Amino acid sequence: MTRKIRQSAPERLRHEVSWTEEVPVTSLEFIQSFQLPKTVRIIDIGGGNSKLVDFLLDEGFEDVTMLDISGTALDRARLRLGDRAAKVKWVEQDITAFQPETSFDLWHDRAAFHFLTTGDQITAYLSIARDGVKAGDMRLLARSPISGLIGAAACRLSATTNGC
Repeated sequence: MTRKIRQSAPERLRHEVSWTEEVPVTSLEFIQSFQLPKTVRIIDIGGGNSKLVDFLLDEGFEDVTMLDISGTALDRARLRLGDRAAKVKWVEQDITAFQPETSFDLWHDRAAFHFLTTGDQITAYLSIARDGVKAGDMRLLARSPISGLIGAAACRLSATTNGC
């Protein structure tokens, strides 16, 4: 992420950014399509202002991590969730410097990847994602706005592939 984005993102309100949705329908339907057990480890990258975490908790998912570069966005989400915020692991960090302490079954990224602008940032992200997602029968989901269109992709990571 560029310094300008890092400095301005925390100041923006949820309704001032295009990547938030009142109900993240596409992401929810995609996650539901996997029919995952409620005990899987899910991480939402750049999800500080997203309501995805609310819906994941509503659906009974027990191990949800939210990562965002903006502590302000994470604080808003914690406040919105109230007591339920204690059920979420909160990580305030730039994704390109993230060092997961565990591996995840599902990696969700609605918009953070879209803001990476250099080859080094993209390489770091992809390396972290590969290392942070369990190999085998696990999923990776990444979505980002491209020229006003929303693209979605899912990959099964296995010991024999390098990802998507």
